Amino acid sequence: MPKKSRAQVIRTPTKRQLTRWERERRIKRAFIIGVAFVVALVVVIPAYGYYKEVIAKGLEPIAKVNDKSFTLDAYARHLSLREYQLDAVTSSFSQQSGNDSNANALIQQLRLQRASLPSTVVTDWVNGEVISLAAPRMGVAVSDADVQQELKRQLLGDPKADEPVDEAKRDADAKEQLKRLGEVTGISTDEYRRLVQIGLLQDRVENQIRDQVLTTTVQARVQAILTSGEEEAKKAYQRLQDGEDFAKVAQEVTVDTQSKEKGGELGWVPKGLLSDEFDKAVFGLSPGQTSEPFSTPEGYYIVKLLERDEARPIEASILDQVKAKAITQWLNEEKGKQKVLYYISSDKQLWAQDKVDRERAQQLKRVQQPR
Repeated sequence: MPKKSRAQVIRTPTKRQLTRWERERRIKRAFIIGVAFVVALVVVIPAYGYYKEVIAKGLEPIAKVNDKSFTLDAYARHLSLREYQLDAVTSSFSQQSGNDSNANALIQQLRLQRASLPSTVVTDWVNGEVISLAAPRMGVAVSDADVQQELKRQLLGDPKADEPVDEAKRDADAKEQLKRLGEVTGISTDEYRRLVQIGLLQDRVENQIRDQVLTTTVQARVQAILTSGEEEAKKAYQRLQDGEDFAKVAQEVTVDTQSKEKGGELGWVPKGLLSDEFDKAVFGLSPGQTSEPFSTPEGYYIVKLLERDEARPIEASILDQVKAKAITQWLNEEKGKQKVLYYISSDKQLWAQDKVDRERAQQLKRVQQPR
């Protein structure tokens, strides 16, 4: 006769057991939460640091023209491109210079330009944006075809005059060169094309300004004494007041090496060539009169007006200076029409330079790796 199965007795947990189980569950849950929190800290803190110091930092502006920003990331790419281009030119001259003093002087000048790039790149971007805003008002434009032709010229050089030109091949070669340039410097195709466009606009705008410069204008033949400080100027002026010859005092006192041996003779100076302070003093004199000492960005001047001509042709040797001054004045006026803001700091420049150097090193490492 089969045994009867005993009914399973389900015991109700005691209050003490329930309390112990609840405590164990809380401990286990706290442990899991703690481990998750630690893991989150390990992952999130470095990620946040990377975001803050790399991604967010790169989005900060270093300059603005109206609502358009020149971000640190873009600044670093432009800086990398300019360094790469200058290094290539410097290397080429170094290989060919030998003992050529002129070539060595040019190499030194290129190195100085490279050292100033952290500031120059920002200034050039601002100038380019201002010029691009002013160009339409001057009737100056650049087509896509113009940009493409100049891009090919920059990357490939001019085609040989005595050979047929395969533009399709040059387009393909330029595209490949631009791709390689981007791999080295980080510059994108659109960014490079924009730089080419700005360069063409600048050339055309500046040529238009040069053409508008009058080649005949009011001029003054002047003697000048230039000193670095006010006290030296006052002493020189007192000597003139005491009757000493202007040329003699100029030879002994002036710091302008070009006019020193000529007794301070500057020759014919067109109005507008030098500073506003200089023009105000010189063109306010009558022939034979000497000015009191006055301050200019170059130092303290004393000037004597020898002759004045209301319509004298500008000498070819200084005409380029007059045109360059006209371009600078025009650009400053155009900047005044826009909202130009600079956010340059040594911290931002060092961040960008570090990024350029780091990415250049990574690129060099990739190139050197065996394939």
